[in-house]
Amino acid sequence: MIEMKYCTKGMKQKAEIMERKGYRHHTIAVLSVIVVMFVTVSLTAYGKDIDPQTAAKIAKRYVTLSRNNDAKAQTRSINGTVETPYYIFNDARGRGFVIVSGNDEMGEVLAYGTEGTLDTLNVNPCVKLLLKGYRQTFEVLKEGKAVVQGSTRAGLLSKTVSPLLKSKWGQSHPFNAKTGYPYSGCVATAVAQMMYYHQWPAQGRGKNEYTVSYYHTKKSADFSQSHYDWANMLPDYRYPVRATVAQEDAVALLMNDVGIASFMQYTPNASGTQGLFAYQALQKNFDYTAAYITRAVEGPSRFAEILRQELLNGCPVYLEGSPASSASGHAWVADGFDKNGLFHMNFGWEGQSDAYYSLTALNLSQTGNEFQGKPLAFNRAITAILAHPNNGKYPAIERGLLETSPQLMFNEGGSFSLKDVTGKTFNPSQMMTVEMNSFVNRGNPFKGDIGVAVYDEEGNFKQVVYSDDHASGGLTQRIYGADHAGFMGRDFLINQAQPVKISLADLGNGYYRLIPVCIARKDDGSWNEFLRMKKAPIIEVELSNSTGRISEICTEDVHFQLMAQPRLAGKAEQGGKVQAIFTVKNLNGVPRDCYLRVQLLNASKTVVLNTRVDKVTEIEGFTEAEIPIVLSLPAGLAPARYEVRLEISTDEAETLRYPVNNIHDKDAAYIEVIKAQERPLMAKAEVFLADDSNERIASGSIDISRVPNFKLAVALRTSENRSYEGPVSMFCENIQTKEKIKIRGFDDHVTISSSFEVPLYSYWLRKSNLQLVDGHTYRVIVMGQIEGKDVELKNPKEPTCYLKRKGDILTLYHGVPTGIDTAPTATTSFDIRYDGNQLIVSGNGLRILRLYNIGGRLVKQASTTDGSHATISLQGLEQGVYLLRVEAGKLHRTYKFLHQSDTETLQ
Repeated sequence: MIEMKYCTKGMKQKAEIMERKGYRHHTIAVLSVIVVMFVTVSLTAYGKDIDPQTAAKIAKRYVTLSRNNDAKAQTRSINGTVETPYYIFNDARGRGFVIVSGNDEMGEVLAYGTEGTLDTLNVNPCVKLLLKGYRQTFEVLKEGKAVVQGSTRAGLLSKTVSPLLKSKWGQSHPFNAKTGYPYSGCVATAVAQMMYYHQWPAQGRGKNEYTVSYYHTKKSADFSQSHYDWANMLPDYRYPVRATVAQEDAVALLMNDVGIASFMQYTPNASGTQGLFAYQALQKNFDYTAAYITRAVEGPSRFAEILRQELLNGCPVYLEGSPASSASGHAWVADGFDKNGLFHMNFGWEGQSDAYYSLTALNLSQTGNEFQGKPLAFNRAITAILAHPNNGKYPAIERGLLETSPQLMFNEGGSFSLKDVTGKTFNPSQMMTVEMNSFVNRGNPFKGDIGVAVYDEEGNFKQVVYSDDHASGGLTQRIYGADHAGFMGRDFLINQAQPVKISLADLGNGYYRLIPVCIARKDDGSWNEFLRMKKAPIIEVELSNSTGRISEICTEDVHFQLMAQPRLAGKAEQGGKVQAIFTVKNLNGVPRDCYLRVQLLNASKTVVLNTRVDKVTEIEGFTEAEIPIVLSLPAGLAPARYEVRLEISTDEAETLRYPVNNIHDKDAAYIEVIKAQERPLMAKAEVFLADDSNERIASGSIDISRVPNFKLAVALRTSENRSYEGPVSMFCENIQTKEKIKIRGFDDHVTISSSFEVPLYSYWLRKSNLQLVDGHTYRVIVMGQIEGKDVELKNPKEPTCYLKRKGDILTLYHGVPTGIDTAPTATTSFDIRYDGNQLIVSGNGLRILRLYNIGGRLVKQASTTDGSHATISLQGLEQGVYLLRVEAGKLHRTYKFLHQSDTETLQ
């Protein structure tokens, strides 16, 4: 019996499902979890626990915490101890959540969302099992028995994709309305949401009929009779939406057709099928080109790269996974990714818990599928369906991913070597032999040949050559012609060196990459286009003046090579910190756990900086990984160009160290250190008013007789390469009496960096406890302490912040205190008129025009060119009240200005 859990409309139910005839292993059912490892870099088991206070600080980057709950998060302890695998923080305004890891080896943030909250008592089963996976990962880490393959820590991705799907569909009414059963099924929901996104096709094609095993009834459909009413389908059917009958029927027909096309098996408690059937249905019945790919074949890095590229192309990706030792699994849609590599998931539970999730902190490198006798909830195979509608709007799916393409792949013992060389040099004018060994067929039976393709350094194709068997039918004809009709069957392995002869004599000077390829032979004896073999090593050579040199080649020993100059996330300044990203390649086929050590050498080759990455990185075989490290540069380090020397150790104690080859096995890497620039401590110290849900009051003005509770707040961020750690306090200083009033609630000890803003809030303020005097203006001051001395936390280039009380109206603005809120200081008159979308002011001695919003924030300004005329454009201004300050000589005058599209009014 298989126990499954699921939730519908806030209900929690538990059902025991009998495994019945008609279900196959790994059937994708309505309820299970979904987490799997996508990328290559890994973390070790010797991590640092994250305490609640640190977790709260991390959470503040993503959500607004109420003061009473700043350090109170939903946690889960292990065996009743204080060890916490994760912390769940919900936004005080109900606008999202964040799950902070309990151990930094899992990464800081495991998930975050920008809508709703996460209630672990009522969350959908997919997320429940995902959280269970996080707990088990934490438990294994504490035992010190595993390595967690985690997301790349290579800094920020240069491109991101916001969630593509707008639909928040589920499996109950109205989605199940035409199925005749309680649940439409997660596979149908995932596929239907992708089809709704593409609005394709207009109608189906073909027929299908099958038996629903549980009920012993037949289901059938003629899809050519189905016309999909995309215009009547709604992205959201949840309350309070009141869908019409036509709108409900439109989505119900689509969901029923997808279910029938994919042989959906319905039961009273769950509905499920195999993703393979959905893949076939998309092509056969719904006019899509599709590819069915697995992480096992593509490898983690390549698999993640494929997903990101699909999303960049505008195509959501169907994903499915199943827990270890389970016949059930779950299907969902990945429809975006952020700069940190977290993927946005639409679970098909009517929007519940749709968010960005770390799918990488849950895949353990350990022997066996159990820990302490329990199956790991997250040890699963992962597959994806890439689906492009045949409407000409999207790039073609990469041909090598299609089912019809060869799927030859090197294994960990694979090799690719160049013969006829002395050391690393050779004569390019002579014919040479390349040998490849230990590759397997992971796809359909393959009939064809192998070869070597040559590309220049820019990736331009130069030539391709095949084996000596090419003219007689190819390599597979020679090896498998007698027993298998020339076909290399699925999982067949070739573990003997296969030679390919090649000449580089016609190539000019430069770097060239030799890449293993395969080519399929058609039934008529002609050949398809060649494709690169998967997980393949390469050979790079340098040709220079009739001499050849091997500049990169795979090895049987542990060996690494730097692939490019380091990338810096900023400037390398004296006394500052800068993140350097090194692209390192594993030249061996076996995945390696690596600690990178970085040394900077001066002109006399003396080491002036020696530091090591504090996290282990797993680099897959024959694969590159980007390894980031923060370099803390001494203040006394002279500005200069420093050579970089790298070492890699495969254990934390660094008992074994391996040098890293230079770029092209020749060129040294360098980092330019420049003179430190003077920067203020704070890049931003923005004071603002917040309502009773900690939401910023955009107008900058409130009526305290109508707003029962509000707060004063400040958003802090330091300048690049600077940080602040210490207390923060806030005062309001009367500009007339110089009396200071302390705003309670700003006694936090905080850590501020340049990476993100930290918002801090006062206690509740209300009319009854407000100490500000009516008719007075106050300068708002934010203070801190450095080495025991009080310092003002502000950016000197930012205008001073003022708070004025006039009756029950509080107004917060920036600038000079007399710039907006005082009466005119002179009777000088100005001529003000409108011309199109411009405001033109004329007057003697005119200097400058400043336009403020009602909150006192400067939005535009313009200077005169002749001393008597100035113009301000109104283009892009939102409708509302503005203050126009006209300055002439030492005099000024302020006007209240009402902007209403094509109507303006001055007072």
